[in-house]
Amino acid sequence: MKKSRTGRFLKEFLQAKELRRGDLAPAFIVKDLNNNDVNLTDFRGKIVVLDFWAAWCVPCRKSNKKLPMLYAKYKKRGLEILSFNLDTNREIWKKAAVEDGISWTNVGDQQALNSKTAINYRVQGLPKVYIIDRNGFIIDTGGSGVDLERTIEESLDPLL
Repeated sequence: MKKSRTGRFLKEFLQAKELRRGDLAPAFIVKDLNNNDVNLTDFRGKIVVLDFWAAWCVPCRKSNKKLPMLYAKYKKRGLEILSFNLDTNREIWKKAAVEDGISWTNVGDQQALNSKTAINYRVQGLPKVYIIDRNGFIIDTGGSGVDLERTIEESLDPLL
């Protein structure tokens, strides 16, 4: 069992640190839908909503439809959304992204929950959201019930 794909996944998952408020968000580099590398550290200086989602996840898709309003409202004040797709099929991911109007950075590695990034963030269910401050530290985490707007409003510079 230890050498099976499931066994290796469980070992990596259990070795990954459970992330909490105040922890440094684990860095990653993954591809976007245009096959460009996207590095989490490139977003330093911004408040980042890191949203793990998948096309088959109904709560994720509902959440995706709420994010454009937040993005439009807070982008000029330093908000970035980074959607991390956990589908295994690039075409399904692309179709869902278009349907949901994702206009912000959208990345994935087609490894589903076996994604190294998903493991490092201990993603067990979807949606899973992390809000990361301007210095790369986690300031909130949760599923679709996390109060994104409240946390974003509290984190952004009120003068911008």
